[in-house]
Amino acid sequence: MRDPYETFESNVRGTYTLLEACRRHAATVQGIVVASSDKAYGEAAVLPYTEATPLEARFPYDTSKLCTDVLARSYFATYALPVAIARCGNIYGGGTSNWDRIVPGTVRSLLRGERPIIRSDGTLVRDYVYVNEVVEAYLLLADQVRKPGVTGEAFNFSAGRPLSVLEVVDEIG
Repeated sequence: MRDPYETFESNVRGTYTLLEACRRHAATVQGIVVASSDKAYGEAAVLPYTEATPLEARFPYDTSKLCTDVLARSYFATYALPVAIARCGNIYGGGTSNWDRIVPGTVRSLLRGERPIIRSDGTLVRDYVYVNEVVEAYLLLADQVRKPGVTGEAFNFSAGRPLSVLEVVDEIG
């Protein structure tokens, strides 16, 4: 929200630059896993999302991820690049320093003896997935990307248990 230009530069230009490089060197490309996001769905009425849920992103980050999906499918359809799309829920786990996120921000607040900071009414529901599971999902997709039913397709990865912000804070606390 703070810098939509950089968001589009990173996600959209970054994706088509990578896909174009892969197209130009297709003979040496084993497969491509594009890191999209469940944010590409926008605000769906029903959770958890399925791969059949329409992509209706509206906000800059969400739309940039929708664009990565469309670009990947375009390069598959047009150039037969071996590509699969991973749409992950909210990723949490070690290595992040974005303290504005509910995880790890809540953990840090509680360790400091402070009340967690909730930047909404707490009812927003999202699906969460641990970073190690995301890595496993990407590796699995990379291993299977050339198979029919995988190449050119998008796959959702999450715990399959949508939680509200208040539920996440309660589980951490």
